[in-house]
Amino acid sequence: MVTEEEQEQPVLQESVSFIHAHQFWNELPLGMGNETVLNQTGLLKIDLKSFFRDTGSVNVSVYDGERLVFSMENSNKTMYREVFVTEGMAVQTLAEGNHSVSETPIGDLYVVHFSLFN
Repeated sequence: MVTEEEQEQPVLQESVSFIHAHQFWNELPLGMGNETVLNQTGLLKIDLKSFFRDTGSVNVSVYDGERLVFSMENSNKTMYREVFVTEGMAVQTLAEGNHSVSETPIGDLYVVHFSLFN
């Protein structure tokens, strides 16, 4: 005999992925910002990787209107975080580096991969 619970169909998770990324190549300006306004509620998974040859950092922030809900900062490492978000919140990524002259043009970079599951 099949119970009512067994007759229910599984709910498929819908997800949205997006990326904020930039490579500076040690050319001015050495600051970059990205913003994405979220169109659904759910769990936001943040995978942040960065490399700065001299000094630099990346800051990822989540805002609910003008109110800061979550923030993380990174320099030359990989970080992973999860935060619950609601529709209409904004995700901002701000990065800045340091221009230096060298024989090897190694560019500073960051990549932030976001996955939003509802």
